[in-house]
Amino acid sequence: MPNKTYPLTVNSWRAGRDAVVVFCRISHQLIGSFPLEFVRQSGVDSWQYVLDAIDIMVEPSPGHTSTLWTVAGVMLDLTQTVDCGEFFFEQLGDSSSSPRLGA
Repeated sequence: MPNKTYPLTVNSWRAGRDAVVVFCRISHQLIGSFPLEFVRQSGVDSWQYVLDAIDIMVEPSPGHTSTLWTVAGVMLDLTQTVDCGEFFFEQLGDSSSSPRLGA
């Protein structure tokens, strides 16, 4: 039986400036990109929603809390409404150069 393949959802999302793009704070490796409209329509329009999605994509570092930062170095309040732009992910206290992305 041949393998079944499916198009990636990200390929159907409109590219553009209205996206939430998350990089590793240490290595600047791209972790994820979410259209702002998608996040806002999720029913949970908060940074916690974005962080939960990122936490699914990276291998956890036991004992280290995940958080998101602005490019200016300000830790995001996870209860606040999401805005578009570039942001950084970090597992506090983990000095590894890059999170290991899940398969």
